[in-house]
Amino acid sequence: MIAESTVRLPAIGRSRGRVILRYNFESIAREDDTGAKKTFWQFEYVEAVSVDRAALIDAIIGSRYSKSAELAMINNKDLDADGAAEYDAYQAFRQKAKTVVDDALKIG
Repeated sequence: MIAESTVRLPAIGRSRGRVILRYNFESIAREDDTGAKKTFWQFEYVEAVSVDRAALIDAIIGSRYSKSAELAMINNKDLDADGAAEYDAYQAFRQKAKTVVDDALKIG
């Protein structure tokens, strides 16, 4: 999901007993409701059950792919060029999720 804040929030936080992982921060300058120029932070986020590498990676992957979609890609990857391309995109996204989580766990 995508959210926005007037301050840059930490990569990992908690809300209502859930772990929140925020990533892909982007600084956006625009006017606020009063017409004053302000900097806003836009970011993607996912919720996880714990601050555990595997749970956070699973949450990011799950934000784009359901478990049944993952299984279908794995099973269809060798059937044709489209299946192979979709599987390659999935693997690239998995790697990006791992990098995001590893970076977040380093900085907290």
